[in-house]
This record gives sequence, C-alpha cells and structure tokens, in this order.
Amino acid sequence: MDTEVERREAFLDDLSGCESTLRGLIAGAVAGREERADVFQEVVVVLWRTYGRYDRGRPFLPWAVGVATRRLKEEYRRMRRRPGLLPDGELEELAAALVATAEVPRRESEALAECLGRLPEGSARLVRRRYFEEVSVEVLAGESGQTAAAVYQQLSRLRRQLAECIRRRMGRETSTN
Repeated sequence: MDTEVERREAFLDDLSGCESTLRGLIAGAVAGREERADVFQEVVVVLWRTYGRYDRGRPFLPWAVGVATRRLKEEYRRMRRRPGLLPDGELEELAAALVATAEVPRRESEALAECLGRLPEGSARLVRRRYFEEVSVEVLAGESGQTAAAVYQQLSRLRRQLAECIRRRMGRETSTN
C-alpha cells in the first residue's frame, strides 16, 4: 500500500465485508450485549494493528475470523469463573461454518459475473437492464419492438442458461477445493 490513507481505506473496505460475520461469531460465543460490543471493538483493534501482516492475496474473512476466534479464546480464559457460551471446539466449528456460509454469496456473484460475460452482448444487456436496473418487461419490449410475452420467454431462457452456467462453475469450485 502506498499511503496510510489507502491502507486505512483498504482495511475499512475489508472489514465492512465481514462485519456481520464477525458480529455473528461473537454473538454466538459471548452472552452479554455489552460484552459482545467490547469484544467486537477489541477484535477490530487487533485486526487493524496486525493488518500489515495480512496477505492481501488471500481472502480477508477467514483471516479476520481466525483473529476473532483467538480473541474469544482469550476472553474465555479471562472469564474463568464465567464460562463462555461455547467450548473451544464448538467455537472453532461455529467460526468455520460462518466463513463457509459467508463465502457462498461472493462465489455465486463471481460465477454470475463470469456467466453473464459469456452471453452474447444483447442477451447480457437484456439481463442487466431487467434485473440490475429493474427496467420493466413492458419497457424492454417497447425498446426492442417485441411483445412482452416474447421478452418474458427470452428472459426465462436466459435465466435457465445462467443458472446452469452458475451450477457448473460452482461445481468446479467445489471439486477443486
């Protein structure tokens, strides 16, 4: 990273992408609302202090969850007389499940982008206009000189193509992981 400002912006961007997962992990492990807020703040401070050691070539979420898990274990040791909600093994299982769950939407988004890129430009444009820009079928029909029924059929066919492409891509990822 070139400047401190760029480093801070990159950190905040990475953190915002996994904040809900970190909060979920902490909520599953710490009973009190105030304690959860304190632990979250402590985790963020540790993440920021150690961000220089984070390998930007790897996903941020698993690294951040690992830091949070270690911090939670420290909290459990500190609260000897007041045990946490989960034993260590279950804490690690919860962390792994949260990471896996959070990664699915990102991988599906990447698969959708790749599959959209494989469609002919007119078809990809139609999908983008309908589903990303939320243009009505009637407006799309008027723009293309087709009937609304024809546009619905075309969109239905394109959705099936995209769904199949995404399934194939996700299947390839699963088999290589």
